[in-house]
Amino acid sequence: MRRRVFIIPATVVVAIIIAALVVYLLPQVLNTRLTFRVVDSVSHGWVWGMTASIEKKQISEFYQSDRGPIDLTFTHLSPGKATLRIAAANYISQEISVNLHIGANVLPSPISLVGFQIPGLDHFAMVESSTPAGLSVEVRPVSDSGEAVTSHPCMNLWIGALVSSELIEGRPATAPSDSGLARGEPLYRGKISWAWNADPTASFRYTATIPRTDIQSPSAPYLVIDYIIIVPDPRYVGPTEIDTIMQSALRNSNASDLRAYLDAHGAGKKFRYFLSTSWNVKGT
Repeated sequence: MRRRVFIIPATVVVAIIIAALVVYLLPQVLNTRLTFRVVDSVSHGWVWGMTASIEKKQISEFYQSDRGPIDLTFTHLSPGKATLRIAAANYISQEISVNLHIGANVLPSPISLVGFQIPGLDHFAMVESSTPAGLSVEVRPVSDSGEAVTSHPCMNLWIGALVSSELIEGRPATAPSDSGLARGEPLYRGKISWAWNADPTASFRYTATIPRTDIQSPSAPYLVIDYIIIVPDPRYVGPTEIDTIMQSALRNSNASDLRAYLDAHGAGKKFRYFLSTSWNVKGT
């Protein structure tokens, strides 16, 4: 008895494959989705504790990734006009109007959130270390309870420093001391740069640097450093105005004159300022 062999025509096979692809791909093609990215306006890194919402859908991000900001996507949205809302504690919220079409929608540029305060900030603790390149300074925001504040926006701090040689009873200090100390020759006066540390486990976020090449007499054994830290509120003042204010502020020779100048130029609303002095800083 002969067996009958059924041969499926190639056209039928192709049709089956096409049908399967349609079944698989059609929901994706018809699925209206929105992809976007949110960054801190100063660090251009991730935003701590960010919430995005649209059409009663919500995405909450506490910490995004070790590699920095990542793309976020809303799916199964309704085509048409909508409002994407972005919010995070201590940041200025944003609302972005979007016109969604069926399928993929991608915002071409990251949404930049502007931080306006460091929550609970009472003062800054400065921790210095001498490196071959100069003085490295850990700038640590501290609350009134004495705890480090690490979950906060990257604020566009203005940090200035007056570096002086340290004297003990009129002579250059050769060892740390708690008494008889005085400021000697000024070795550096001006603004200092800083870098942001985004590591979620870090105990501080800002590291400032005073290059050794900018310090006169860089071989001084011990130094005194007087700091001024400006925390601007970007809702009321921009970096250009802060730079202008501080260029004149540094001409004040003592703390009382400096405070009076800053109070007269917007302290309390446009910005907060903090003065700090570190003694016994190893210079070499």
